[in-house]
Amino acid sequence: MASSSNHTSSDSESPPPRSGNKRRAKTLLDTLADGGRKKRKSPLAEENLRRYARAAQWFTRSYSPFTGITEVIHHGLHEGEVDDDDDSELQNIEDLTEYINGYKHILSYESNFKAAFERLKDDIPALEELVRVMDAQAKEVRTGDTGTLKHGIVALLPKNLTTDVVMPPLPKSLSKANRGYNHPQIARMLCPRDHLADFDSDASVIDQLQAGSISTTPGDWATFLYDEEVEYDVENPAQGLFRGYLVIRVAKHIFTSPSSASKSKAGAGKSTRASNAKIHGMKRFTPRTIAYAVVQTWFTLSSMEAWDAEAEGFSLLELFNLTVEQFEDDPQSEWAVSTLAFFDEHVFGRRSPAVPEVAEEPAARRETAAERMKRIRAKAKATPVSSGSNSSG
Repeated sequence: MASSSNHTSSDSESPPPRSGNKRRAKTLLDTLADGGRKKRKSPLAEENLRRYARAAQWFTRSYSPFTGITEVIHHGLHEGEVDDDDDSELQNIEDLTEYINGYKHILSYESNFKAAFERLKDDIPALEELVRVMDAQAKEVRTGDTGTLKHGIVALLPKNLTTDVVMPPLPKSLSKANRGYNHPQIARMLCPRDHLADFDSDASVIDQLQAGSISTTPGDWATFLYDEEVEYDVENPAQGLFRGYLVIRVAKHIFTSPSSASKSKAGAGKSTRASNAKIHGMKRFTPRTIAYAVVQTWFTLSSMEAWDAEAEGFSLLELFNLTVEQFEDDPQSEWAVSTLAFFDEHVFGRRSPAVPEVAEEPAARRETAAERMKRIRAKAKATPVSSGSNSSG
């Protein structure tokens, strides 16, 4: 499971003054002891809970929609402690690392959170109520994003929004049965980039996709993830990856506003409401915010009716982790830095300094595209950089 990135939410809201920390913690305890009900005579209590709700919402979008806040706070609060009565089971050390990093991610949202959580360790009922509120908010924001994209994405499917159309049309419907490989244009978007040339030249490929005879694992990167104007290199699948126009539009839909998604200009546009990015102080994209947009896009395009991290036939969780991994395996690579900068520019309109190009090593195949990328990065890391000859005269 992907660990927390260094390119994460240090860009969250500016920390509030510390002078009110004790008062906020006391008010939070009072509020939670009352079952989480908002006390009308204490507006501070309502605002205090709202802070934690916002942090939980941001956790889903900027850390993971698959990592439970209950486990995150439990393991984060008790990091390094041995509890003989704890019969919860972790699959592996990566799970624990994911939880600990998730807890640190929550604490980074506001400077007073650490003191408040430490104080709540001694008030189990209050802590449980706070966790319940945060967990509900984290799930609600993922559901909300999925819900608005379900029909909102239809208008974003054509590459040229003024001349292209979706054929056959996708009417508003509760069912997604006419999506995925059951719709020719969407099937092309979900087709692994490795097989796109075959898809465009052979009408039987869509039948093979529907039958499952073509590998469509998360690591077989789907076409919608790519900028198709960049020539695809089988030996270097990183070229153009995560630069597809639809992923950018979905990222804008989520982080700047639904109305901005169809605009060619970056930024939130003229929306009267603060964007999610502004509410949470998001100034730059991270591997995890990109991964969130990626899995939301894949799910919305698919015929999958209900969000399921480990659905039969395709793992959204694996797609999320693989996306994060491409950046975190070598965060200083030209590809990782330039791809993050690409999102910053096309969603927020912020330009980043140019980065020097790094020579790519060719790789043999036949693995998935993601596996080839991983092997290329590993080879580049293991190859010593030559200092060149020092001939004189």
